[in-house]
Amino acid sequence: MVLASSGVTLLAISTARVGVVAELVGLGGALLAVVSVVVVFHRVGRWKRGQVGLRWLGFGWGACIATTTALVINNTAEAVGDLLLGKGNGDKVSSIVSAPLFEEAAKGVFVLGILLFVKSKINGVIDGVIYAGFVGAGFAFTENIYYFGRAFAEHGLGDTNTAGLVTSFILRGMLSPFTHPLFTCIVGVGIGLAAMTTKRRATVFGPIYGYLGAVILHAIWNGAATLGNGEFFLNVYFMVMVPIFIAGVWLVARHRKRERTAST
Repeated sequence: MVLASSGVTLLAISTARVGVVAELVGLGGALLAVVSVVVVFHRVGRWKRGQVGLRWLGFGWGACIATTTALVINNTAEAVGDLLLGKGNGDKVSSIVSAPLFEEAAKGVFVLGILLFVKSKINGVIDGVIYAGFVGAGFAFTENIYYFGRAFAEHGLGDTNTAGLVTSFILRGMLSPFTHPLFTCIVGVGIGLAAMTTKRRATVFGPIYGYLGAVILHAIWNGAATLGNGEFFLNVYFMVMVPIFIAGVWLVARHRKRERTAST
């Protein structure tokens, strides 16, 4: 009921802002962008049984609960920023400070909840990454509906040289579909490591370090998009985000092989 209510509320707000046609276009684009992400995370742990329901619950959490929470807090931060720093500066506060802090908390709390209340369903890094990936994919899905819909409403299809739907889809759906899942997966790694140990210090600080890592990377990404020009953004993309993504793939592959071998 809570998920459904949040989803309907978000859909209504987004539709009111961009219109019905643009909302449907945004929905179609968001579906295309999220399919590959969901398939990848599902295949990472395809030998694990009994987790499918929790994975999709995580997707719903990210798409509805986490997004609604972020919307309320980020809009408040933007209003406060405009009031204290002058009109137009609130968006920077929301993007660089509020969004990383509260979006990663809203997404990561689902995985933390599994560790605390359904610990049998999370036994290591791969479980943490999969749940976090589904939550991040859900969050990106809802976010993309609005961004794609707004791009279409304001600029139409456009092309690769204008700020239309095509450009928006290339940037968000093709170049960075794993961005939100990547941030949240850092939290998932910390929680997964906490699930593997009986040491109290590691259990406590694993999720904290994971959360801080996600916040820092998210802030760097948003800062590059908000404060820098196109060249600076691309430098951050290729010199920071891509290497971290590759390192993440290596880490997941390593733990996946180890955990799959241990389960057989």
